[in-house]
Amino acid sequence: MESGIPWFNTIIIAGATLLAAGVLIATNSPEWGIARAHRASVRARLPFGSDEVALTARRHMRRLLRTDMWGLLATCVVAFGVLAFIPGSDSPFTLWMFTGAILLVAAATSAYTSLRERLFSPAPTALRVARGREMRVGDYIDPLRRHLPSVVLTLATVGTAIALTWASIGPAHDSSTTLANIVALLAALLIAYSAVAGSRIAERAILRRPQPASNPLQLAWDDLFRADALGGLRLFAALAAWIPFGIAAVMLSQAVGFAGTSPAGSLAWSFPWWGIPLLQVIYTFGSGKLPGTLHPGAPLPVPVTFASQEVTA
Repeated sequence: MESGIPWFNTIIIAGATLLAAGVLIATNSPEWGIARAHRASVRARLPFGSDEVALTARRHMRRLLRTDMWGLLATCVVAFGVLAFIPGSDSPFTLWMFTGAILLVAAATSAYTSLRERLFSPAPTALRVARGREMRVGDYIDPLRRHLPSVVLTLATVGTAIALTWASIGPAHDSSTTLANIVALLAALLIAYSAVAGSRIAERAILRRPQPASNPLQLAWDDLFRADALGGLRLFAALAAWIPFGIAAVMLSQAVGFAGTSPAGSLAWSFPWWGIPLLQVIYTFGSGKLPGTLHPGAPLPVPVTFASQEVTA
């Protein structure tokens, strides 16, 4: 079984490399993304209103996707170096490290793109619009996606405490394998807390970023991309918190003799991976949509102010 782990890790990383390279090649043309932008408009129920808005939205989505793929490609290159030159790369935890690195890079590239560019640049004398109050994460993300990272992190903390207690009093408490699992679990939990804290810092930076806009429709498109960036950060935090929770669950399964070679044992070994697609589905269903209170013409919109000079949100 262990002899196949390096090959499995290599195949997964090679597949991710091919995916990133393929997307970069497919999106190389500056004209790419017309259909994608149209689908985004339909999903968000948000018209473009002008050719300028349509062009800006398409360029932003292309730039965001390509930045993500460049980040993924760089992560794969580093991962291949780990497999080739660092001892212990045949461990099952290598794929966990690779997954965590992808999540980190994806969150970083999304936040970087959101902070780096302003969608619209009205003329100095043009009419400006802005939100009438300071915006919060709750204005952009529904309660489930907003609170899920904290819930999963709490479960990870409780699971880690139980797993460490069991490992310290169990019959194999002094084995090298148990010690290695404890180190991996504590490292994963530390990374999870760092990820949650880092995502909160990035969220505040995104919320403080000005939103220059000449009309409510431009402001709504800026809000749509801001909501997706904030949702991506919450997804990253939730996934980072799930990893120590999954590792703790496997350790407890081992302790009670449930994780073995039987079908039920194999199911227990794969438990840490269950949450990754589940969380992605939860956050994907909420992405690409503008909250009703932020939609132009909504019955109860977040107030919009108008001024002849620049107003920042």
